[in-house]
Amino acid sequence: SNETTGYYNESIYAEQYDIDVSAFGHLLKFADSTLSEDYYNPVVFGDIHPSITAKGALEGLWFNTILPSSSVNLIFDYAPYADAAYPTSNLTVYYCGNWTVRVGCKSPWLKLNGTLDVLAQTYTVRTMAFPSAYVFANRLCGNAECDAAYGETLENCAADCAPPATGGGGTTGPTPLYPSAGGGGGGISDGGGAGGIGGEAINITIPDVSKNPVEIKSTLLYVTLYPGEHEIHSIEIMNHLNTTVKTALSVEGVAWDMIDLQKTSFDIAPVSTEIVKVELSAPISAAAGIYTADIITRTGSITHRTPVTIKIEIPKEPLLDVILEILSKSVAPGDNLDFQTTLKNMGETAQVDDITITYNIKSMDTGNITWTEQETVAVEQTKSFAKTIAIPNSTDTGRYVLEANASYWDGRQYAVAAAAFDVSTLPMPLVLLKSIFMNWLTYVILLVIIPLVYGSRRLYQMYLLKKAQAARYIFPMDYKKLPQAGEGTIRVGKIAETDVPAYIDVNNLTMHSIAAGGTGSGKSVCAMSTAEELLKRKIPVVVFDPTAQWTGFIKPCKDPKMLSLYQRFGLKPEDARSFKTNIIMVKDPNLPEEELDIRKYMKPGEITVFVMSKLRSVEIDTFVRRSIQKIFSIQWPEARGLRVLVVYDEMHRLLPKYGGKSGYVELERGCREFRKWGLGLYLISQVLSDFKGAIRANIATETQLRTKYNGDINRVKQKFGTDYAERISKLTIGTGLAQNPEYNDGKPWFVTYRPLLHDTGRLSEEELAAYTTVKEKIDVFEKRLSALKTAGKDVYDIEVELKMARDKMSQGLFKMAETYVQSIETRIKSMGG
Repeated sequence: SNETTGYYNESIYAEQYDIDVSAFGHLLKFADSTLSEDYYNPVVFGDIHPSITAKGALEGLWFNTILPSSSVNLIFDYAPYADAAYPTSNLTVYYCGNWTVRVGCKSPWLKLNGTLDVLAQTYTVRTMAFPSAYVFANRLCGNAECDAAYGETLENCAADCAPPATGGGGTTGPTPLYPSAGGGGGGISDGGGAGGIGGEAINITIPDVSKNPVEIKSTLLYVTLYPGEHEIHSIEIMNHLNTTVKTALSVEGVAWDMIDLQKTSFDIAPVSTEIVKVELSAPISAAAGIYTADIITRTGSITHRTPVTIKIEIPKEPLLDVILEILSKSVAPGDNLDFQTTLKNMGETAQVDDITITYNIKSMDTGNITWTEQETVAVEQTKSFAKTIAIPNSTDTGRYVLEANASYWDGRQYAVAAAAFDVSTLPMPLVLLKSIFMNWLTYVILLVIIPLVYGSRRLYQMYLLKKAQAARYIFPMDYKKLPQAGEGTIRVGKIAETDVPAYIDVNNLTMHSIAAGGTGSGKSVCAMSTAEELLKRKIPVVVFDPTAQWTGFIKPCKDPKMLSLYQRFGLKPEDARSFKTNIIMVKDPNLPEEELDIRKYMKPGEITVFVMSKLRSVEIDTFVRRSIQKIFSIQWPEARGLRVLVVYDEMHRLLPKYGGKSGYVELERGCREFRKWGLGLYLISQVLSDFKGAIRANIATETQLRTKYNGDINRVKQKFGTDYAERISKLTIGTGLAQNPEYNDGKPWFVTYRPLLHDTGRLSEEELAAYTTVKEKIDVFEKRLSALKTAGKDVYDIEVELKMARDKMSQGLFKMAETYVQSIETRIKSMGG
């Protein structure tokens, strides 16, 4: 950075970085920061003077950041104090989650566990939420804890170690801070009974606290402006003294040129208030960002700084489109001209106001305006309205044009539309014939374009026929009959052997889906790519997985073979990502009822995986039956859209021929009823034709991937013909025959599903064991915190840390989560939990 101005501007590649920020001799280490956009003031920090913290504070730092990062470590350098008589066991770091600049901490100081490196003379802690403040201290008086281990006593830290003040008589007994002390009445008092420790009265002199000689109040803290906008604020300076005070105002900081003071030098009479107006203005050319400055008030020997933060935002610019449609193409003098005006809001603003539309009718022969009118309207999305104009009897016959000129955004933007019409005394059929045969384009069309179009069409049909005979797949005759791009669809791949995107209608998923194919055919890829797109739309997914394959959602894709396919689908390696994943290891089919309630797992953008790999086939059948019965036991309100996608993998195991019993029957019930509640079922199996009855009748979307099973091949042959059946056994991995009665006139089409963004491999047994161990600890801590909360303890900060631990678990950062768990365990124990 430029040390004179403090301004810096660096361009780097959009990548993931570890970033070190040196601040006042200390170090902030950002890990795994993915930088994919511009940042203004990415890190803001300040030095904290020990005078506004408490006794024992050596160094302090507050900071705020907008950089994405998996963790931020703060490293204090205590080399300047290494020779002082501070026992290293007394050194620690305190955290404030509610810090006000130049005022202090408005919440209790929390002691953090860190790492002391005696050799390097550093102390490292993991930072908490942003913004926040941290103090490196020998001990910290003022945190409401009498910490004897850090040398705090009644004599040097009465704020923490003084016994609580009570009134009236009392009983003897030990107090929390002084176990050997006896209780008494009235601790600190200017009258009433004497109180004491160990039965003896104590006298504490309460210092005389008077008003500050000069008090300053201001509404100037945080202001948001648009370029060219200004606001008027004020500063009140109150003189509590009995003498006149000379006062001077000035501005320092990056935003100094945006702040204009009404006056900069004046006197304040005794015991009076002076109000100074302050104008904040944003230049027209100002860039979006946050700008800071200080208004410095000097009254006698007192200097006060009022921090000012100006946030400049670029206003959203409206965009309007005007469409003009003449409803009567030809009118006679004295008749009415009917037309329709349509206004479309094409911009980012919710509404376009104060639109002034000026209508003009011009003669195309002379250019003269024969009629004009003006109106003012507003539009939110689209607005259409019809109008009628009476054509005067004196109007000459000929060609005319109607113009609509729309002015909006205070006259800074314009939109224009025009449409032509005829004023004629001829009957309409004759007017049309005249306009056709008097136009030279008619003869070009007759002599050139029509023969050319006919010949081209014949050639194109021959080309399509030849291509279809040589094609590996059968292509839809009309791609517009397939699901199209829109807010209600998700893109899952391409139409096979084309670059035409393939979509799935999200609402169709409530009518249930099934994907079937042999081992290695890509049926899981088909379902997983659908699940990934739903998670990106913040729709939760719940999976019942007998193989633990779905646990890979917790990590980004690193499979070279899968990554090599990205380019074909418009993806880049950096698009690989993980998803928030909640894993539940099912070791007993009789899992408690509350654990089967899927409502607690319906968190936006999160996938929950019930891993059933430890269960036998008969136990899987039992567990599936109980999971569906639990869904039926809930009083669901009706819903039109998809609330959650419920995936059952390897469902052929539930078929009676493979040993299944009640689970298959419950699946039939689910297929009949779940749709009205917005619950979508997605079944994955090796066979499709063996699913009969209510399941097949209530499945809207079927996807058949490569298989050599004659039952499925014959089913396709009987339903769609030999051409489709012959291709089933030759499909490439990840390509399937999709069919939904609503699309392509009921005929199937071939889809090649896109590669996965998450890891294709499952978590190892060691990783699952580590995940389960930490998750069980977090569940236990939640119960212990609930007990502490019931007992009236303040556990807010621990709850925040527990939430962070859960988040790290769902992101696959087990070691970070374990670090939080250890810290939480220590803090709960210290509170007696």
